[in-house]
Amino acid sequence: MRSTMAMTLLGFGMIFLAFGAVIFVINLLAARYGTPHPTGGILTLGFIAAGGILAAAGFFVNRSRGGPTSSN
Repeated sequence: MRSTMAMTLLGFGMIFLAFGAVIFVINLLAARYGTPHPTGGILTLGFIAAGGILAAAGFFVNRSRGGPTSSN
């Protein structure tokens, strides 16, 4: 990627997606061992949604500026 804005958005998006995955695994383990937390699902969905939006924004910013993934 040539654009630092695209790289920044994609990087933060991947970090948020990773946090969402980690929280999901922690919630699965908590439910397995009998200590479920009701806010865990909301946090998981929030991080995954925010990460997906940021990653998609970074991808599309890169694509609109004619980066290496562009088909122009």
